[in-house]
Amino acid sequence: MIWGNILAFVLATIVVGQLPFIPNNYHAIYALPFILAGITYRRLSLICVCLLGFIFSLTTARLYLDSKLEIDIQGQELELVGYVASLPKIGTRSIKFSFLTRLIDGSNPCLIDLSWYDLKPQPRAGERWKLLVRLTRPHGAVNPGLFDSEAWYLSRAVCATGSVRQNSENKRITAAGFRSAHHQLRAALRDIVTGALPADASRGILLALLIGESAQIDALTWNILTKTGTNHLLIISGLHVGLVAAITLYLGSFFLGRSKGARIWAASLTVISVCAYAALAGLGLPIQRAMIMVCVALLVLLSGRQSSVWLVVLYALLLVSTFNPFAGLSAGYWLSFCAVFSLVYVFNGRIKPRGIMESNSRDVNEGADGRDLQQGLIRGTQSNRQEMKALATSKVEWFRGLVKTQFVIFTILSPLLLIWTGQFTMVAFAVNLIAIPIVSMLIVPLLLLCIPFLSLGFFSPSIFTFVGYPLVWLAHWVIGLFLLFLESMSHMDMAVQYSEANLGVLTLTVVGGVILWAPKSSLPKWPVLIILLPLIQPREPKQAQESLAITVLDVGQGLSVILKMPNHTVVYDAGFATPGGFDSGSRIVVPVLRQMQVDKILSLIHI
Repeated sequence: MIWGNILAFVLATIVVGQLPFIPNNYHAIYALPFILAGITYRRLSLICVCLLGFIFSLTTARLYLDSKLEIDIQGQELELVGYVASLPKIGTRSIKFSFLTRLIDGSNPCLIDLSWYDLKPQPRAGERWKLLVRLTRPHGAVNPGLFDSEAWYLSRAVCATGSVRQNSENKRITAAGFRSAHHQLRAALRDIVTGALPADASRGILLALLIGESAQIDALTWNILTKTGTNHLLIISGLHVGLVAAITLYLGSFFLGRSKGARIWAASLTVISVCAYAALAGLGLPIQRAMIMVCVALLVLLSGRQSSVWLVVLYALLLVSTFNPFAGLSAGYWLSFCAVFSLVYVFNGRIKPRGIMESNSRDVNEGADGRDLQQGLIRGTQSNRQEMKALATSKVEWFRGLVKTQFVIFTILSPLLLIWTGQFTMVAFAVNLIAIPIVSMLIVPLLLLCIPFLSLGFFSPSIFTFVGYPLVWLAHWVIGLFLLFLESMSHMDMAVQYSEANLGVLTLTVVGGVILWAPKSSLPKWPVLIILLPLIQPREPKQAQESLAITVLDVGQGLSVILKMPNHTVVYDAGFATPGGFDSGSRIVVPVLRQMQVDKILSLIHI
């Protein structure tokens, strides 16, 4: 019954995140009798846990709304004192960073996203600054098919956004000290890499994989990653956190042994390594999810109790929803957990066969203990042949498992990608078959090897010169070759499909995938042919019921109008753009055109 309680709590947090407004939570006192009844009677536990989830999420949301910038002081210039709480992102015209401060004396600290259009001061993580700022409440453009910026601010508990004003009183008050030490290490590694490598696409990918900073990946490279479906590989994500955990756990077991005490030490070292790697990656929301999932799995492993893999994933889901009740507002939350649940659904219950080396040793020992040692050696020789045959078979099984894993993820996550982004890439399945082994077995281990030598370079530059520098250049060269492969794959026809998210068809697709990948003898496979018929049925072109469809978009400064006719489309004003900064045409107008399934426009009327 515990799985039902977990799902009830998580579902309550998701529902609160989808509410059009957040009601006052003083009505929560009326739910107290139901909660007490649920504690007393187990049959009412689902209702009790669901109410707890609602109250917890509503209280968290109300605290966030109370901490947001007051409307009365919006747009005014304020003098604030606080700390730089993130790794500053240095652009061509501005520096962007998070600032932890108090908007009003005596109030709780809140997080502000600031932009400073002056590249001379160079604030660093952990430093205490006095700044003159102009702030606005977090908001986003309300247009179809766009990234929900306001939900993203809510998931990060950002209470205001704004810019630093030019003022002679802007100054650094104190140095960083040990505050935000992980961001300071990230900044130091970034300085070393940027000083050693040329400014190109490979360096941007290297920094993204090394310290989790994607600010130096240009728009062209982003387009290549999107078309090939490799965004999750070339930015630190749950895959890399799991890889660090697997490497550390394997090395710990190899050097420390397999006794109970050794397993505890190996698991403890794995937790420390995962947390350190997550801190080096910036502790973003995807990294936090992966870190929590790995730590939960290791704790269950250390407990020595038999536990279902499903329950382990549900525990991780509960902790993620507790630490951040609004994690369900992000696409990464749904994609990551749906990927994990789908893989557990397909591969759960598989028992690993007994090792051939173990059976080989047993056969020889049995022969040695018996009267005929020669027969034991013969059986050992036969076991060696079986071992070679099993080794070749294991390589085939490994490749089959990789193909099956990618196919499962492709069939399950493609509908979700259509819902969240309105697009999915057709070549992702084939590209990831090659990309995942290269990134996980070559590029990421090479960069992990670079980290200690880069860190030691602070104390002994010669270590970096003779060891760290060649390793960084080797990783840069390998990433460059890998990007050439991705670029060639991105030019293929039909690489990316843009489509309207038809919930009925997508639901049938998910149901068909669940039946198709069900364990053997659990569900018949023939209903899949019927369920997937709507996907292969040729669609007739829509007949235009009106001669002209007008869509008005909010582009921040003015309006953009899309005039869609049966045979062509005209765009009137694509909004504003700043050199090296925000471009409303590519960030707002183009996604809406893609959702409307417009491939090309007849003309653009720009004022």
